[in-house]
Amino acid sequence: MPAETENITHALLAKLTPRVIALIFMAVIVSLAGVVILAILKGAEVDLLGFKINARDTNPSAGAVKKVSAEDFIATLPTRVRGSPDDARQKIEAELSTSEQKSTTIATLEERVTALEQTVRRLTEEKNDLQDTVENSRDKFLNLVQRLEDERARWEGSINTNIRIAEKSEVFRLLQQLLQRIGYYDGAIDADPERTRKALKKFKQAKGFTDEQYWTYVTRETVIFMVSDYAQTLLKESRG
Repeated sequence: MPAETENITHALLAKLTPRVIALIFMAVIVSLAGVVILAILKGAEVDLLGFKINARDTNPSAGAVKKVSAEDFIATLPTRVRGSPDDARQKIEAELSTSEQKSTTIATLEERVTALEQTVRRLTEEKNDLQDTVENSRDKFLNLVQRLEDERARWEGSINTNIRIAEKSEVFRLLQQLLQRIGYYDGAIDADPERTRKALKKFKQAKGFTDEQYWTYVTRETVIFMVSDYAQTLLKESRG
């Protein structure tokens, strides 16, 4: 060792008092601890004098699986299904069974509602068809009545079916059609005077006309009773 270097070394050692040495030792220890802590925080494993230290060692609870007891699990269930595990299972099964029953009931009700809706649609269609039939029938009947009224006016308000028969074929035909519609004539529409008079007599007797000499007359009262009977017929038909 050169003389100058040896002198410098002796000078430095002379200045290293116990206090300075202690401070240097403490600084080294603190620096080492900082390095170790920093390495652990970054997830590295540190080998310190044969002892390996890592983040799991510094935090024993990290990575550990927490076990849940049956009691803890049951405590998380709704109040209505709490109890022993068996009780809870039974109550859950009961809840599921009830839900299935409710679902079945709802499905059944939906099917019934669908069937009712179909029935309502069918009845509505039948009602509309019946109304169309009634309207057509009514128009036809009332047209016949109007034509009979025209004939009655032509014969000055009263038609005697026993006289001037050849001139009244239209009257006989109209009477056959009208009396057939209300159920007092069931023959052919051929304007036959004899069959028409019999049907007219039958109708008037049913309506309470007691004077025989007027049984073969077509009067205002005759027409009124025909229209009244027709209205009753429509009412019966609408009721099925």
